[in-house]
Amino acid sequence: VEASARGQDTVAIVMNLRWDVLAWNHAHSVIFRDYGTIPVAERNLLEILLTRPVQHMTESQLETTARRMVARLRFDYSRSTEDPKFEALVRRLSTASPRFARLWRIPAFTLRAFGVHKFTHPRFGELAFEHTSTVPDGHPNLRVVICTPDNPAAKRAIEQVNAELRR
Repeated sequence: VEASARGQDTVAIVMNLRWDVLAWNHAHSVIFRDYGTIPVAERNLLEILLTRPVQHMTESQLETTARRMVARLRFDYSRSTEDPKFEALVRRLSTASPRFARLWRIPAFTLRAFGVHKFTHPRFGELAFEHTSTVPDGHPNLRVVICTPDNPAAKRAIEQVNAELRR
C-alpha cells in the first residue's frame, strides 16, 4: 500500500474481516484519516466511524454509510463465527454505539459495503470517491479497499497530495 509514495490516483487501505485496518497509503492519511496516529488496538474502521465524532459527514451520510457497513459486517461475521475477537467487537459496538445496536438487529446483509462516498473535506472541499473492495488471491481474510476520485475536486485533491509527497 506504500505505492502512493511513487504517486498514484487512488486512496487505499487493507483490512481484515473484523474491519481492523492493517495498512494504508499516504493519500488515505491525508484525505480520510492517518491510522498511524491511532494505537494499533484502536484501528477498527467501524469502531472509529460509530463511536467517535465524524465532522466531515452529515447525519444522513453517516446513517447511510453505517447501514451499508453493518450489513457487510454481518456477512463477514457469518464467515468468522469461531473468532472470539469478532464476538468482542460486536459486544463493544453494541454497548458503545446505539446506531450499531439498532442496525445490527436488522437482518439484512450484503456482500457490497461500498459505493460512492461523498463528504466535505476541511482542506479540499466537496469530495466524492468510489470505493471498490477486492480480496487478494490467497488471502481470503483480507480486503483491499481502493478509493478512486469520483468528482473533479477529489481528482485535484489526489493530484495535490501526490505533488506534495514528491517535494
